[in-house]
Amino acid sequence: MHPKYFRVGVRTTFLAAFVLMFAAFASAATEQILHSFTGGTDGSQPTSGLTFDHAGNLYGVTFFGGSGKGVVYKLSHTYSGWQQTVVHTFQGGSTDGANPDANLLIDSAGNIYGTTIGGGTSNAGVAFELTPSQGGWTETLLFSFSLSSGSPSSGLIIDHAGNLYGETSGGGKSNDGTVYILKHTATGWSHGILYSFSFAGGNDGIFPSGGLIFDRAGNLYGTTLSGGGFANFGSL
Repeated sequence: MHPKYFRVGVRTTFLAAFVLMFAAFASAATEQILHSFTGGTDGSQPTSGLTFDHAGNLYGVTFFGGSGKGVVYKLSHTYSGWQQTVVHTFQGGSTDGANPDANLLIDSAGNIYGTTIGGGTSNAGVAFELTPSQGGWTETLLFSFSLSSGSPSSGLIIDHAGNLYGETSGGGKSNDGTVYILKHTATGWSHGILYSFSFAGGNDGIFPSGGLIFDRAGNLYGTTLSGGGFANFGSL
C-alpha cells in the first residue's frame, strides 16, 4: 500500500475511535439542578452566565423577580447541596438599576461589578458595585447611562489598575454603540468613550455586544451584532 493512503487510513481509524469515545462519555453525563427559580423574591428568568468566587460560590443575575426589577443571587456549595441567597434586589428609579442581563465580574477583594439595562437617572441603565459589609452587601452606583452614552449591552471587565470596560448598544457619535471605560480615580469613577461605532464608517460594525476580552498587551477584542461591510452581518 502506498504510504500516503496508509497514513490516511490511520488518521481515519483514530478519528473514528475518538468519536466513539466522546459519544460514550456524553451518554454517561448527568444533570444536577442547583436551583429552580420560583419567580418570587429569588428571581425570575436568569439571563446571565455564572461567575465563580475564590471560595467556589456561584453568582448570577435574573432579569425579573425580586421587586420585579431583577436580582443578583449567590449559590453557596454546602454539605447538603447548593443554597441560593439573594445578594441584591433591584428597585429601579433614579437611585438603583433595573433588569440586569449580563455576566458579573468579581475582583480579588470579592467585590461584585455588573450592569443593568434599566434604572438610573435616565432609565438607560447603570454600572454598579456590590461590596461585602457586615454580613451583607452595600451597593454603589458607579455610573448612570444616558441617551448619549447608550445603554450597556454586556458585562464589565477590569484591568490591572482597577479600571472597568464595557459596551453599549447605542450612544456615541452615531448612536450605533460604544466601547467605554470607567476610570477609577481618587474621587470616584469617570466615564469615557474609547470608541464610537458608526455604520457610515463602511466596514465598521455597529451595536457591540457579547463582552470584551483583553490580550497580554492590553488590546481589547469584541464583536458587533450588525454592520461589518456590505453583508451587514456583524464584525469582530
